[in-house]
Amino acid sequence: MARWMWRWGCWYLAGLSVHVNAAVSVGGSIQSTLASFHRPFLEILTPLNGQVVESSEVDIELVVRDYIMPSSFRTYKVCLGIHENTAISSDGASVGVVEFCFDQTSSKQFHVQNLLPGTSYTVRVVLVDKGTVIAVSMRTFRVAAIAIQGHTENVTILTAMQYALSYQNNLDTDSAMRIYESILAEAPGHGHALHLLGLAKYQRGDTMEAIDYIEQALQTNATHEEFHNSLGLCLKDIGRTAEAATHFETAMSLRPSYIEPRFNLASIWQSTGEYDLAIPVFRAMADKVHSQTLALEYAAQFDVFVRLCDIYLASKQQNMALECLNEALVLWPNDPTFLNERGNLYLNAGYLDLAEADYKIAADAGVLISMLNLAITLDASGDTDESINLYSKILAVSEARGLPTGRVLIMRAGVMPRVLPAEGQLVDLARQAMRRRLDSMLAQDNVTVDSRDPILNAYPTGNYLVSHPYNNKQLKRSLAQMLQMYCPALKTAAFIPPPSPSIATDLGAVSSTHLSDVLPELRRRPRIGFVSEFYQTQPISHCMHDLVERLNRSQFELFVFAVSTPQSAKLPALTDGVEHVIGLPEGVGPSADEIRRHDLDVLVYADVGSDKLSFFLSFANLAPIQAAWGLGHPETTGVPAIDYMVTSEYEHLSFHDHYTETPFPLKGMGIYLKEPLTPHISTYANSSPDDVRATLTQAFHLPSEYRFYFVPEPLVNVHPDMDSIVRRILKRDPIGHVFFLTPPKNSKWKHAFTERIKLQPGLPAHRIHLIIDALDDISTFALLRACDVHLANLYTNKFYHTLEASAAGVPTITLPGELWRSRIPLGLLKHINVLDTVATTPAEYVQLAVRAASDRSFRHQVVGKLQKYAPKLYGDDEAVHEWARFLQFAVDKSRRKRKTHANLRALQDNPTHSTNGLAPPTAKDVTL
Repeated sequence: MARWMWRWGCWYLAGLSVHVNAAVSVGGSIQSTLASFHRPFLEILTPLNGQVVESSEVDIELVVRDYIMPSSFRTYKVCLGIHENTAISSDGASVGVVEFCFDQTSSKQFHVQNLLPGTSYTVRVVLVDKGTVIAVSMRTFRVAAIAIQGHTENVTILTAMQYALSYQNNLDTDSAMRIYESILAEAPGHGHALHLLGLAKYQRGDTMEAIDYIEQALQTNATHEEFHNSLGLCLKDIGRTAEAATHFETAMSLRPSYIEPRFNLASIWQSTGEYDLAIPVFRAMADKVHSQTLALEYAAQFDVFVRLCDIYLASKQQNMALECLNEALVLWPNDPTFLNERGNLYLNAGYLDLAEADYKIAADAGVLISMLNLAITLDASGDTDESINLYSKILAVSEARGLPTGRVLIMRAGVMPRVLPAEGQLVDLARQAMRRRLDSMLAQDNVTVDSRDPILNAYPTGNYLVSHPYNNKQLKRSLAQMLQMYCPALKTAAFIPPPSPSIATDLGAVSSTHLSDVLPELRRRPRIGFVSEFYQTQPISHCMHDLVERLNRSQFELFVFAVSTPQSAKLPALTDGVEHVIGLPEGVGPSADEIRRHDLDVLVYADVGSDKLSFFLSFANLAPIQAAWGLGHPETTGVPAIDYMVTSEYEHLSFHDHYTETPFPLKGMGIYLKEPLTPHISTYANSSPDDVRATLTQAFHLPSEYRFYFVPEPLVNVHPDMDSIVRRILKRDPIGHVFFLTPPKNSKWKHAFTERIKLQPGLPAHRIHLIIDALDDISTFALLRACDVHLANLYTNKFYHTLEASAAGVPTITLPGELWRSRIPLGLLKHINVLDTVATTPAEYVQLAVRAASDRSFRHQVVGKLQKYAPKLYGDDEAVHEWARFLQFAVDKSRRKRKTHANLRALQDNPTHSTNGLAPPTAKDVTL
């Protein structure tokens, strides 16, 4: 009794801490009470009879219906008693029960505490009037007892839930689930235990089981907003996003201030690409994070910015993404996640210095992906040794952590100097090192393959080898073999799907009839495809447009697949007159699927080496015959799936040894343009030659009279041998000034080139100028028209520089070698028979350059010839005829290849079939 009295010494009446000490004995029996007609005078409302109580406390609520009592009973007292059911004698009588009595009160609520887990209790309330019991109500309840591992005594459900939540928050879901299951054994319909057990299952990845438990919880209480939010999370996880959204919306309607379902609903919109719906929600949350009024835990607040910035990036809102990342870095300074993402944004925009700074901070924090991005940036900046050393460090870390290393090996293998070093032997050493890395990778027996999109993986293409004065056939072939070995999905373009959907853009009148409708042998016209960059400001785009428009539609059905859908306002000018123009979606895999859908007979890559998407697409056999155009990127691809290289009769005699493809030389240059590019490319107001020279004079503080030599090739394509040429030109021409183009966003390239050219002895550095973004209102073509002499690069040249210079009557000085990329200016000049400025030695190159600028008679002679014969470069019907000749040749090859493959399939389907009594040929007997 002492224990019982100690635990029940305090009662709470009507919510106040009032001690009720009166105690009376029961003055009668239950049988002596009066009838209450329809309803009893006295009734205990809570607890319910047989109720399992969750905690060590319970509220007792009763009702006294005195309005139906006879008036003689209006002076009653209420007496209430509670006892453990073990305190009952063998004859059923209460042992030492003490009741507390008090006069009439309007409040009939009492609070009991210090109940024992596992104990059953009886509550009895009696109405006593003048010592006579007039009404009795009794209830029996039990306090649940839950065993907790490691604890000697049982605890209540409420205490057990606290333990389970602590385990669950610490990711010990096994311990948490054991407790929830014990609770449900005691109270099978316990909604919160069902809900939290479901969440524990969700944490473990058992989503379907989680859904079952949370749905049971909802059956106990369909108005509980947290149950709806949790069920929405599970449904979202298994792709039932519409149902998930419904539950999130229900949770929000039940409690409008509930932020979690709002966050989760916006996440669904993000995953389904409904960015216009998601952005306002996350933007509002981000504002609340700033004002510290968002009721979300720290990690979720962080995730708000991660998602908002990611949506801006996914929806191509780069400026908004940058603002978002900057905001996040104010809240979380030097956070590696946001620094890495901002570095990605800078890198993709070409701001290598800014990208390097962000990546370095994140890499120093030990973030492996940031170390990898830093190595990529160092490579792009031309810090070759630093990049290779960092790749090697990443390899060591990856091996120590048991991570795959294939991607890192591939990227390290392709590292090559960008702005070439001053000493030619250093270029040779870099090539030898690349050769060794490739050979080492190709010699591996067991490799870890990576089936992700090679563009997303930043795999090398060997593009920068084009600036070297060597035949790159073997290096490019080994690079392609290595890529296929470590990324075999290249052969089929069946990569792991990108995280967001890609959609092809139909830019023209695409026919609705494809191979699925018409068999190849029944087609009236063979299908020819061209893959090309298709921008208003890209010369290759205009070449492709004019050529395709001119080809005979009755002979070929022509498709142009535009790499990266252009945003130029003048795009219709590039689609007019072209039968099919199709904007390719992002990603190699989706682009390959789009091209395959049209079942081409021949596919021509216009600029396969300079464009990454084209390069990686070319590994897959997207048509029976694939070809590359040797003017779009004047270099072998090394890709086994490219059958032919379309080149020119002006190649060197040894040209067959320069390509992994079979060369197909056209008569002439194979260029068809209706007119010069300048009116289409240069849309700036101040682009006349006089305006350009005036702008340069002011920007570089030039004298009133100077001679303007122009090298339009990018700095990374300028070999140090060209530095010597420039020095000697300036030595011979005292008023000569040489201009180069430098990228506006990469100060390292500019610095490396400036430091390199300064090494030329006696170089007048004040007469070397780098045209950067300060003069971005002047196009390259406007500079070509304004210069006195176009200095063709020694070892690699773009065709359109000489083309436009010649059209403007500007002399081009060139020194052709054996490789096609050094002979392109020669080919153009030979095509119009203006060979006065073609040199055979470096000394003659210097002499011709100065003479073309300063010798009025010679200059007048060259300019006159150019003005007379350069128009032959435009509207060249021979180029159209030559392309038609190649395409028909390729179509014939394609048809034979299709027929051979069909025969092989027929043999495989019916191996016992023979004709004329002869055994059928085996696969070895068939030549493809």
